[in-house]
Amino acid sequence: MKLFICLILTLLLFSCSEPRVEEGEKDDTVLVFESDKNAGLYGLSNFVESAEIHKLPLPDSINVAVVSSVITIGSKLWVYDLPGKQILAFDLATNTLLYRIHNFGEGPLEYTGILDFDVNEADTLTIFSLGQRLVEFHQGTPVADFRFPVQTRGIAKVNSGIIGLFPYEGVGRLNSLTVYDKNGNKTGELGEFIEEVKGGIPPTFKQRVNDSKVYLNDFSRNTIVELEKDEVVNEKKIEFDSPYDSVFLLYFIHFNNQSIVVVAKRSNADEAIYTGYFKDGEHRATISSMVNDIDGSPIPGIFDAYNEDENALIKVNTSEVASMIHSYYSDENMNKYFDQEDGYYVFKDAQSMKVPADKFEAMRNQFLNETAQEDNYLILQKYKVK
Repeated sequence: MKLFICLILTLLLFSCSEPRVEEGEKDDTVLVFESDKNAGLYGLSNFVESAEIHKLPLPDSINVAVVSSVITIGSKLWVYDLPGKQILAFDLATNTLLYRIHNFGEGPLEYTGILDFDVNEADTLTIFSLGQRLVEFHQGTPVADFRFPVQTRGIAKVNSGIIGLFPYEGVGRLNSLTVYDKNGNKTGELGEFIEEVKGGIPPTFKQRVNDSKVYLNDFSRNTIVELEKDEVVNEKKIEFDSPYDSVFLLYFIHFNNQSIVVVAKRSNADEAIYTGYFKDGEHRATISSMVNDIDGSPIPGIFDAYNEDENALIKVNTSEVASMIHSYYSDENMNKYFDQEDGYYVFKDAQSMKVPADKFEAMRNQFLNETAQEDNYLILQKYKVK
C-alpha cells in the first residue's frame, strides 16, 4: 500500500510543477502536451464508462513474477513474464489458460531469452531472442526458428513479413525500419528512425490492434506512426510545452480511433514522468494519480493494451499486486483514504475526486471476493471505453 501512496504523491508533485503556456493552433498531426493541463487528480471518467475484474486462474506449477507486456487480439490475451522467460496465452471468453510457451534452452526451436514478441490473429507467435534469433510458434507449438539478418531492439509482425524495430549500426545510431521475410530477405522499408532514447524506464516499441493495424513509437521524433496493411498511413507528433529540454515519448496507448494516452520523461531525470490524455488532437487532461473515479481502485502503472473487439483498455496484474489492492480495499484503509458523502466515496486528499457509492462498493466487493483465496492467478482489469 505504501508503494501506491508514494507513486500517487510523486506523480502529483511532477504534474503540478510546470508553468502554464498558451494553447497554439489545433493540428491533428501535432499533439501539444501542456504539462499542467487540468493538473491534479485525474478522472478516468473522461474516457471510461465502466470497469470489470476477472480472475485468470493458473496451475500451481506456473508462477508469474512480473507482467512485462501484454498483447490482446479478439478473444485472446498473451502475457509476457520477463523474469520467468515465458509467455502465457488466455481465452478471454472463458478466462482460462490456453497454453504456456517456455522453450528455454539453446537447442533448435528454443530460446535463451525473450527480448520481444509479437503475434497475429491466426495465433502465430514470434519470439525475438538473444543472438538475433527468432523462434516461431503456432498455437503454442514451436514450428520454426531462424536468425534475424540485422541487429534490432524489437520486432513487429506485418502481413508481408517481420520488421525489426529500430535496427542500428553502431552504438546509438539507428538505420531504416526494414521488413524481412522468414528467409531473411529484405522486402521493404517503412521509414528512417535516427536515434534511441536513453533512460531507466523501458520504452514501448509498438501497440498491436489487429493483423492490419500497428502503431510504432519513433523516439527520435516523439512521433506515433500508424501502419495499416504495411503502409504508413498517419503520424502524430507529440510536442511538449515544457521548460525542460529533451522530453521523450516513452509509452503510448492508442484507442477508440482518436484517443491516446502518452507517457514521457525528461532525458536527464528518470523520475520525472508525464502522462497525458489526448482526444481529437487536443490535450484534454494530465493523469497524475493511480486511483480513478470509475471504481476508486488504484491502477499500478499505465494500461497494458487495448482490445478493439471489446473496446476496452486492459490491465493485467500478478496475484502479489492484487493482494496489495486487496489491502487497499480493506475496512482499515477505506477509513484512511475515503469519506462518504451524499451517495459518493470522496478521496480525502482530493475532495474534487469522488466515486458513486454503488459503483465503488460493487467493484470493491467483487475484488475482495476474487482475491480472498490465496490461490495462483492473474487479475485482469477491463476498462470499457466510451
